[in-house]
Amino acid sequence: MQIKAQEYNWLDEKLSENIVMEWGGDSCEYETLRIYINDELEVALGELNELKDKLSQGDSAKLLELCKENAINTITSQFGLASLVISSKDGGSVTTIHNAKKDIYSNEKDKYNRENYTNKKNSQGFKFEGQSKKSIGSEFTKSQLDKDGNLIDAYTKQKIKGSNTSPDHIVPIKDFHKSGGYMLDDTKKADFATDINNLASTNRSINSSLSDSDKMDWIKKKNGNYNDKKAKIKIKEEEFEIDMASFKQAIKRGEKTAEKHLPTNMEKIKYYGENLIETGAKDAGKMAVYSAFALILREFIEATIDEIKITLKNFGDESFSEISKRFKTRLGEIWENIKAKWKDILKDSLEGAITAFFSNLLVFAINLVTTTLKKIVSIIRAGFVSLVQAIKMIVNPPENVDKDDVYYEAFKILITGIIGGASLGLSAGIDSLLASVPGLNAIMALPLPFSEHGTVGSALSVTISALLGGILTTIAIYYMDKFRSNAKQSKLKFQLMAKSGEVVQLSIAQSWFVLGDGYKTLLDSTLHSKQTLETAKERIRQSDEKTSNKIKSNFDEINNALSELENL
Repeated sequence: MQIKAQEYNWLDEKLSENIVMEWGGDSCEYETLRIYINDELEVALGELNELKDKLSQGDSAKLLELCKENAINTITSQFGLASLVISSKDGGSVTTIHNAKKDIYSNEKDKYNRENYTNKKNSQGFKFEGQSKKSIGSEFTKSQLDKDGNLIDAYTKQKIKGSNTSPDHIVPIKDFHKSGGYMLDDTKKADFATDINNLASTNRSINSSLSDSDKMDWIKKKNGNYNDKKAKIKIKEEEFEIDMASFKQAIKRGEKTAEKHLPTNMEKIKYYGENLIETGAKDAGKMAVYSAFALILREFIEATIDEIKITLKNFGDESFSEISKRFKTRLGEIWENIKAKWKDILKDSLEGAITAFFSNLLVFAINLVTTTLKKIVSIIRAGFVSLVQAIKMIVNPPENVDKDDVYYEAFKILITGIIGGASLGLSAGIDSLLASVPGLNAIMALPLPFSEHGTVGSALSVTISALLGGILTTIAIYYMDKFRSNAKQSKLKFQLMAKSGEVVQLSIAQSWFVLGDGYKTLLDSTLHSKQTLETAKERIRQSDEKTSNKIKSNFDEINNALSELENL
């Protein structure tokens, strides 16, 4: 409970009067106020001591020690070697339609391969090509021929020899593949390639020129010798004498057919879901193992640095056998410490697995609408870990930590993540620089056993960039803490002054009770003396009265005796 200013005014008003006379008839109110002030003074003194302790603590962190800690943590964290463990590719781990349209695929099986469409059997057992004259392509051309072996070109409406034509896929197979065809199995891909509603017989020269181009883009392309000023430059429509009405009608038919073969929403959900679970589980497993390894690695690195410092400090005073024995003893201590922390290791592994899985989902969600490059993927996934840690700090803060301090620690985690992400972006440049050093090319290109695409060069570049990030993080956090410490100490000083004033007020109030007790004791003594005197006075009065009565009685007896003598 804290006493407010108006309560102090009330105390002054009450205590400035004669306490004994004020509460002489109501001792209950008097004692209640005494207990209240004593309790408040005890609380205020406790709070005052706490403020003094906080003020005396100060900022005891050493810059070099902080730098060492941040460097080790950054190298072993998601901004360091961990970035080599989890999958980081252009476009993420799951191919999205948005990325496929840019020819960015997450794995080899999703990449465009015309053979998977034209040389695979459809659901009726037929192929578009590869079955000689029985292929769908050959059969389609035959169905267009008249008795003279001619047919009408679908794009020009001109009659030409069938031998000069070839069936064109109105919606190019490659475009269909980019629009979601990569999600389908080979049979469904072949179903699209052999659907005659997407086929058009046209002159081979037109078909060759079209290739996999979008037809409306192709029709406006210019053709001719740009270096020959006398040559007439024509657009494709003019060059091949395209009938635009027939051309557009064919496009409309092809687009309608392609829409029918594209994966449904349920098929897309199934494809994305299966691939997200597969890639997420793979990354989660890798990260679970690495998280345990990273915790052990940090223990060994910190111990090694400490032992090296001791060795340098005692340089010349220890023999090699003594140094070896000390290192061996320290390694034993580390191992025992690691065994004692098995629960923490298991917890870190589980958290690492969960964050790796969900960061994979985050990268996928982003790539549904925009494409992320490999390094951006690494930064996003690493940044996601920092975001989760900051949220965890706010949602489940440590015990006995002020709310302001919790938010500040969460902010520091985010700042660490931002700096770590920026430093991680430098690793590609460092990797290129290391690879350009003569004689190091072969060594830098050596693959890492624990990483899918990692090399010695990438590991070294990530370590260097993480080290730089750790140093920058140390500088940033050091000055943040210093500024906060100064502000906090100023605030504590004001609180100390206010609390000191509270203690003084309560002490003054308590002194009134001491004076009141003394005054009451004096009054009680005076009243007791008065009562004693009154009692003595009454006894004297009663004694005088008794003596007078006795004397009178004696006189009466004498007078009676004299009267009797006179009568004789």
